[in-house]
Amino acid sequence: MKKVIILCLNVALVFASCKKDQSPTNSDGFNSLNDIKGNPAVHDAIGTSGMATYDGTNPPNIEGTYQTDSCTYYGASKNLLYFIGQHPNSIVQFFGQTSDGHIKFLEEKTQVSSSGSGEFITGTSNYFTIWMKSANNNGSTTIVIISGSKIDASHLNIKGLTVFVNNPPKGSVVGDWWAYQGVFR
Repeated sequence: MKKVIILCLNVALVFASCKKDQSPTNSDGFNSLNDIKGNPAVHDAIGTSGMATYDGTNPPNIEGTYQTDSCTYYGASKNLLYFIGQHPNSIVQFFGQTSDGHIKFLEEKTQVSSSGSGEFITGTSNYFTIWMKSANNNGSTTIVIISGSKIDASHLNIKGLTVFVNNPPKGSVVGDWWAYQGVFR
């Protein structure tokens, strides 16, 4: 039986134009969690979106496969907030979570995946935040932040945020972002 999660991460990663199985590189200055969290564009997007993030070295184990449902997307471009719309379901998998704060990710519909390099999980008790760097096929770099709480063994409450931090595509600037959230059924 699939676990249910409202996340719609596939659309966020498709917007970022990620290549299948593309491992992030360390050439853009994101070698550690502090590099990601200390980036001004990431910091500003977290504040503007109202997203909660959770620090700590004892996050809950969120490994598993989760089915997304319809969720709402909104974004900010050049400091203008706008509604993007509703998007349908997908299946995501979190795996390889380690005690030293790394986690791997696979979005099954588009086969977007992470290698575990540049993907960190922080938190405590039932609260967690995942910090991921995404090197995209359009030459841009985004930071994807997934934050929420583990409700029970099969449900997560999630809000996600994707921020352009390097070489944004035409029509975007560093710091443009989109966020997504949904309601559990």
